[in-house]
This record gives sequence, C-alpha cells and structure tokens, in this order.
Amino acid sequence: PTTPTNQHTRQQNGGFRLKAMASLGSGPCGSGEAAAAMGKTTGQAAPIRDSLIKKGLCYSPRYGVIAFTVPMLDRFIRRSMV
Repeated sequence: PTTPTNQHTRQQNGGFRLKAMASLGSGPCGSGEAAAAMGKTTGQAAPIRDSLIKKGLCYSPRYGVIAFTVPMLDRFIRRSMV
C-alpha cells in the first residue's frame, strides 16, 4: 500500500535521480553513470529509473541509456534544484 511517507520517499528518490542525471550534462547518459552519480548500483536505481520513465520525464533511446523527454530540462533542474 502507498502511504504518504512512502510516496514522499519515492518523490525524493525521483528528484534525486533527476538531479543526478542533470549533473551529467545534456543529452542521453548511461544508466550506470546516472546510478553512480546517485551513489547507487544500477540495480538499486532501476526502480527509480522505471518510475521516471512511467511519469514521462525520461525515456530510454536504447538499451542502458536514459534521457530527458523535455529539451533543456537538465539546465532547468541545475538552476532550480540547487
């Protein structure tokens, strides 16, 4: 069951993942690179990655790669999530 605490934790993880991806610059990045930027293994970051894809914030242009769906979203995140 989803509780407010569980949902808040998932939102924090998603925001942290977006911030980690944005720190790697524009364009697609390797899922492993994004996970490492979060201090997690690829397996630990996989559920967060899946959640961001389901929310439409990211997509996978090819196996092992993740990218933002919105152009220049990385710049916006770097400016606003300091």
